[in-house]
Amino acid sequence: MGALDDMNHLKNKRIHSVADLLQDQLGLTLVRLENVVRGTICGAIRHKLIPTPSNLVTSIPLKTTYESFFDLHPLSQVLDRTNPLTHIVHGRKSSFLGPGGLTGRTANFQIRDIYPSHYGRIFPIDTSEGINVGLIGSLAIHARIGNGDILSISLAIYQRSNKNTCMHQKLQVPRGKCIKKGQILADGATTVGGKLALGKNVLVAYISWEGYNSEDAILISERLVSTSKETCLKLPIGGRGRVIDVRWIQKRGGSSYNPETIRVYISQKREIKVGDKVAGRHGNKGIISKILPRQDMPYLQDGRSVDMVFNPLGVPSRMNVGQIFECSLGLAGSLLDRHYRIAPFDERYEQEASRKLVFSELYEASKQTANPWVFEPKYLGKSRIFDGRTGNLFEQPVIIRKPYILKLIHQVDDKIHGHSSGHYALVTQQPLRGRAKQGG
Repeated sequence: MGALDDMNHLKNKRIHSVADLLQDQLGLTLVRLENVVRGTICGAIRHKLIPTPSNLVTSIPLKTTYESFFDLHPLSQVLDRTNPLTHIVHGRKSSFLGPGGLTGRTANFQIRDIYPSHYGRIFPIDTSEGINVGLIGSLAIHARIGNGDILSISLAIYQRSNKNTCMHQKLQVPRGKCIKKGQILADGATTVGGKLALGKNVLVAYISWEGYNSEDAILISERLVSTSKETCLKLPIGGRGRVIDVRWIQKRGGSSYNPETIRVYISQKREIKVGDKVAGRHGNKGIISKILPRQDMPYLQDGRSVDMVFNPLGVPSRMNVGQIFECSLGLAGSLLDRHYRIAPFDERYEQEASRKLVFSELYEASKQTANPWVFEPKYLGKSRIFDGRTGNLFEQPVIIRKPYILKLIHQVDDKIHGHSSGHYALVTQQPLRGRAKQGG
């Protein structure tokens, strides 16, 4: 008697790409078109007429099918163009939903569960929250779906994405210079030297501070605002800002009423403020609750004040100890002027591999830079710091490190909305509701 086959094993599942779904829809359309052509030919023969190719075949069914597939299909989505990383992640999504698939209310727990065949193929953590948990996932990082002399560069200068973020490119090659294979030609809004650069390396302290960083609240220094760090470019629809483009659009074939439109594109440079959202690379996200003067922030033994204050309770509650290793290695790298590339699950090479690497780099940084506070054997991974308001030492040593922090698209200026005057509904003559409709 043979072994039972597991229906949830990936070898028993097939991926239908967008091309496969579109091919199925176009196949049905061609069948309908074939029936229409046969009917037209039969009618022409019955009335003793000679059909022409233009009478037999029309492109309207194919065009309608193509447009309705991308406009009305349940799995059709607008590509997330917040930054290049979201662009890549969104394109590697997989879903059990859609026509011929499952629904969030009928799918059982076995479908949503994680199986050994997912290892190295499906990323188990990156899934939707709520009713679609386990039904929408992402491919693993290494997963793949198998079966002249003159250079002209077209650069995008201040182009608005579908997330109202600014997409621009800056040429890195001087005019008239020779280029070679592998050379970086241009940098984008979120790249430096051809490498992804979405955030900043900031000095962070994990300590409770007067309740301002309780729960997921974050305390930041005024230096991050005054030095224009963690800023962003937005291209909103309306509002104040710098005019970067004006376009005259003339409608053709439309009604005679208002056939011409002038669009003014405005760029805003927003500084970080209270209510904005920031996050690290380990799910440690939070809202800025207060911006302190630089002199009031906690400072190190060498006199440097920290840039951000995180709540230490956010580490064990989320069980992401990786952020502690990352920020500790980031501090050592900034002192030693080194860059690290760490593979996930490095514990498979050696027990306590992460801890040994981090402590060895911190020890070397402490010796080479003559900063004993970087690695104190009495407080492994921690340091004694001072209160910027009183100058006194804090009672307990805390973690002072340098993680990579990103400013998210969730900004308080886009959340808070109010109107004293605006558009009204045609039927009820009441003000429209919601920011998207420019209502009150």
